[in-house]
Amino acid sequence: MKFLNDVEITGSGADLKCAASVTFSGLSSSSQTTAVVINSSGVLSKRALGSNAFNSTSFLTAHPAVEGTAIEAGGSNNSGRTYIQDITLDDFGHVTAIGTATETVTNTNTQNVHTLSFVDSGSNCILRNTKSGASEGTADLTFVAGDGISLTPSGSNLTITASGGGGDSNAGTYRGSFRPANTDIISSGGNTGVKNTVSFDTAVFTASGISVSSDEETIGQITVANAGIYQVAFNFASENHNTLNRLLVGAELQVKGSGDGAAFEAIPGTRVFNYNRGIQTSSGAAAWGTIFEGSANSTILHSFSANDVIRAQFWIDGRSTSASGAKTLIAGCRLSLHNIS
Repeated sequence: MKFLNDVEITGSGADLKCAASVTFSGLSSSSQTTAVVINSSGVLSKRALGSNAFNSTSFLTAHPAVEGTAIEAGGSNNSGRTYIQDITLDDFGHVTAIGTATETVTNTNTQNVHTLSFVDSGSNCILRNTKSGASEGTADLTFVAGDGISLTPSGSNLTITASGGGGDSNAGTYRGSFRPANTDIISSGGNTGVKNTVSFDTAVFTASGISVSSDEETIGQITVANAGIYQVAFNFASENHNTLNRLLVGAELQVKGSGDGAAFEAIPGTRVFNYNRGIQTSSGAAAWGTIFEGSANSTILHSFSANDVIRAQFWIDGRSTSASGAKTLIAGCRLSLHNIS
C-alpha cells in the first residue's frame, strides 16, 4: 500500500492495519548511528545518535587492559622475606600497581622451644633440656646411679633397674613359714654349749622361693633361692628334760653361703635365751602350775644371697645340775621368712 498524499488517522483507539509491508519514504539509512523517532508532535522521523550510538563493532569482547606494570606482568609472586607493601587502585577500583619490600632483619623469632631427653653418661644418666628458637643452649641434670642401680636412657624414657638385694621384680612373693614335726632333745650329762639343730622340717603353708631339706643329714635346713632382703621371725620355746632344776637354754639362727667350703655363721640379732626357773615350792604343779618352760623370739631384717642355707640351733648355756637336759616345745617353735625387696 502506497499513499500518494498525506493520510491522517484520527480518533480514540484508531488502528492502522496492513497485511503487507509498509515503506516509509525518506527515512531510510544504512548507518547504525541513525534511529527512527516519534517527536512530541507525533511526527515519525529519523535522527542521528552521534556519540550516543553503539553498534556491533563497539561491544566489549574482553576486559580492557588496565595500566600498571605489576598487574600486566601477572601479579606479584614473592618468596623468602619479600612482602607486598603497597597496592595502588585507580578511580574504578582497579589494581594498577603493587609495591614490595624485602625484610632486612635476619630473625624475628622471639620464642624458644625446650626439648627434654635422657643422655647416657657412663654409669650415670643426664636429663638434658635443649633450647632452640630465639636462642640456643642446653642445661643438664645428672642422675647418679647408686649401688646396685643401673640407668638406661632411651629418648624421653629412663629405665631404672635395681640389682642384688632388691633387684628382683618378684620381690614380696618369696615367703615361707616352718615348724618342727618332732621334739628335739639335748640329754642330761655332757657339757654345756654343745649345739643341736632345731628341726624346722614342716611347712605351715606352701612356700615360694624357700625350701626345707628332708635329707636326714641336713633336716631342718632351709634354702633361700633368691637374693634379697628378708624379714625373719624366729620363735623358740623349750623346757627342762630329765631332772627339773634351774636351766638356761640359748638358741640362734645361722647362715652359710652356697659355695664349697662355706661354714655356718650366727646371724646377728637372732640369739635368744630361755630361763627355766627350776624346782617348784609349796603345793606343786597341781596348785601352782609349771615353771620349767620358757620362750623367746627375735625379728630382724637380713640380706641373703641366692641359695643361702639357714638353720636354727639350741644349746644348754647353764644349769644347776648336769642331770638336767633340754628339749624343744613344738607349739612354741616357728621360723618365718618373707622377702620384702
